[in-house]
Amino acid sequence: MDLIAEQAVLSTLINDAKTLDKYIDIILVDMFYKQQHIEILESIKGLVAQKKPVDFVTLNSEIPNYTEYILDITSEFSFVANIKHYIDILEEKKQVRQTVFYAQEILTMVSDGDDPREFAETYDFNFYKGSEEMENVFKNSYHYLEKIEEEHQSDKMRGIETGYKDIDYKLGGLKGGDLILLGARPSMGKTALALNISTNIAKNNKNVAFFSLEMVKRKLMQRVLFSESRVSQNNLRDKQISINQFDKISKSAATLFNENMYVSDKSNTVLDISYKCKMLKKKHGIDLIVVDHLSLIEESKQFQSETYKVAYDTRKLKLLANELNVPIVLLAQLSRKCEMREDKRPVLSDLRDSGAIEQDADVVMFLYRDEYYNPDTDLKGVAEVLIRKNRDGETGTVPLAWFPSMSRFDNLQR
Repeated sequence: MDLIAEQAVLSTLINDAKTLDKYIDIILVDMFYKQQHIEILESIKGLVAQKKPVDFVTLNSEIPNYTEYILDITSEFSFVANIKHYIDILEEKKQVRQTVFYAQEILTMVSDGDDPREFAETYDFNFYKGSEEMENVFKNSYHYLEKIEEEHQSDKMRGIETGYKDIDYKLGGLKGGDLILLGARPSMGKTALALNISTNIAKNNKNVAFFSLEMVKRKLMQRVLFSESRVSQNNLRDKQISINQFDKISKSAATLFNENMYVSDKSNTVLDISYKCKMLKKKHGIDLIVVDHLSLIEESKQFQSETYKVAYDTRKLKLLANELNVPIVLLAQLSRKCEMREDKRPVLSDLRDSGAIEQDADVVMFLYRDEYYNPDTDLKGVAEVLIRKNRDGETGTVPLAWFPSMSRFDNLQR
């Protein structure tokens, strides 16, 4: 602990409005050790949230039992020009306290005989969150009102745009903290749609992490290049790619060269995925995570049944989405039940071990192509995205154009 640094920071916040405005958001309650200092900082933050001035008089009305103490520290320190140095000291001391705490916690886990890989995950999970603190949201209601007004007046979509306007309209984009499940029977195109969405987002200067548990990187990149260049992959199979088509593929590669999509085809556990995403977040930032797919996630620990394993995996991924404030698109294969009905469009109960998935997922979408089952359908070349659950909005059906030879979905022209 460093009580002098704590006093210096509090005194400067009280005595200098410019410093208060600049640093109040990065000075967090858990940086402080002394209870009196914690309560003073909470009162300062409360005044700021209410748009009230912060000074000796307003603080005295908030916490009158600390009048003499506040007077003492504001008189002794008044104003420190190098407040950033003192903030760094508080952050360093906080990290030391956290390290001691987590070391003790890990020793406890070791003595209980838990999986050693869980130790690193637990340590990294808690240490990475680091500065999280409990917040009295009612005290900051004015701040949340501002956010509502900003969102209402802004032309920007709340979440990240997928490139499919009707999906974006219904979902409001892919929002940070959301677990979005994309399910389908085999050969419907769920990997293709996930790749299309990932590429669209990466092309808008966003960082995407794509975990492929089924397909190797080379195959994924091949799909992306043919999809972006709008060249049929059949031409590669038949060795009939023309010079013009090679030129299109080359231009697509050149365009994508400056974008960022990080692919792993080696991660096969939630712990691996979580660790790599946290490292990516620290190094480069991350805007979207895609996991293809749920059934192929492996775990070293034993579960009573597949239902318990699915519950563990979906819960871990939902927590990861919340922690990193990033949307996670999780692909899943549906059971055969839907194929036994006359109308084979999937419903929520077609999810394998659906209870945990329905509970953890903020959005559940299914991909369906009628021509797969009905060759004479009027919906040839059309895929339906069936939004069956949407925690923040409406459900419904979004039709997309489907080009199988290019593994490409497009907005349907009407």
